[in-house]
Amino acid sequence: MDGGNGRVVVTAKNDLTIFPSTVRVIVELYCSDVAQKNYADMTLVAQKSIDDLNMGESISAEYSTGGKVKYWQGRMSYRIDNKFWEEKTTGTMKIDADGNFIENI
Repeated sequence: MDGGNGRVVVTAKNDLTIFPSTVRVIVELYCSDVAQKNYADMTLVAQKSIDDLNMGESISAEYSTGGKVKYWQGRMSYRIDNKFWEEKTTGTMKIDADGNFIENI
């Protein structure tokens, strides 16, 4: 997760695909005015998806801070070919009105 200029951005990158595979990816960005550990307790504010994220490519979702200090969390869900969906989260981060990182929660 990154930010600046009043924005917060979460990015997923496909660093390695060993065999020719289809990698479906969904990137989500959540925020809250109060500290939350779980993204499910936050508000989904941005979402992007791609049917096949090729090796070396990335996908990002971004949103405005609204000029306020808030708590943010990124979530990525991905599926390689027809295998089960897997997910990763960034954990919750406190970010200032300009989009700069303050602390992990």
